[in-house]
Amino acid sequence: MNELDQARAAQAERAAYEAAPEETAIHFCITAAIALVEVSQALMARPAEATPAQREVQWKTLHTYAKTAGRSAYRAASILADRKSAPV
Repeated sequence: MNELDQARAAQAERAAYEAAPEETAIHFCITAAIALVEVSQALMARPAEATPAQREVQWKTLHTYAKTAGRSAYRAASILADRKSAPV
């Protein structure tokens, strides 16, 4: 994704957040929860006799899911902390 596409995506995301902050926060909370479930499932399904290459792929996958969960939870918290969009 080039810089222009990234800027457009960020602008569209801000517009959606401003239009419906509660729904946006819900979306990010659910995204975080799904990513954490994926981490748990991947950890439970790990083969006992994985090769070093397989372990590396597994850890990269776990890292990606955990990073997605953390970022999504942070974004939800940021939206919920924004006093301007709090319901009256």
